[in-house]
Amino acid sequence: MALWTAFVEFLEAGLFATTQLCGGNMGWGIVVVSLALRFGLLPLTYRAARDSQKRALIMRKLQPQLDRLRKRYQKDPMRIAEENARLMRNHGLPLVDRSTLVGGAVQLPFALGMFSVIRRVLGANVGGRFFWIRDIARPDPLLALLVAGTVAVSALLAPQISDHVIRWQVVVPVLLTLIFLLQVSSGLGLYWGASSVVGGLQAVLVRRDLKTSSRLRSVN
Repeated sequence: MALWTAFVEFLEAGLFATTQLCGGNMGWGIVVVSLALRFGLLPLTYRAARDSQKRALIMRKLQPQLDRLRKRYQKDPMRIAEENARLMRNHGLPLVDRSTLVGGAVQLPFALGMFSVIRRVLGANVGGRFFWIRDIARPDPLLALLVAGTVAVSALLAPQISDHVIRWQVVVPVLLTLIFLLQVSSGLGLYWGASSVVGGLQAVLVRRDLKTSSRLRSVN
């Protein structure tokens, strides 16, 4: 608990220092710190996202075989699980997508820390103006829409696994983002938006990496 408190206080000190460098504008302070944290984590999150997408693409190729196994042993769920596990092992896939777990675990402490800091700071009525937003301590519908749009673009930029998952990759995150940001301070929306921008960049890099790898394999 003491370690977490020290971590949050460190983030808070960094936010106030950055805000002073940004002319005392808390909105810019939040954006700059959010971008700095997300870019700092990018080497780790990028690798996790790339490995997760590679796994997803292999799973997509295996889907017809998985469907046949499910149909063949439809009356024996245990046999289905055993055959699925064997098929995945033969293709070097672990049963659990560790890359996704690692990517989330890396970001979670910083996300929770920033949420805690922003809520505490803005709860002390230290808000202020940011572009059209009169007070970043209050919700702003336009910002919520823009951030939700950024989340949608980031999801669409990611390599698609199959058409039927678009609802889960795009629609659900966008709706949850919009509902949440309409109820919280714009400061949290600025953090969310900045993180989503870097997430979109990461998706572009992963897409490019996978395409390059695919072309190299086809040439060889």
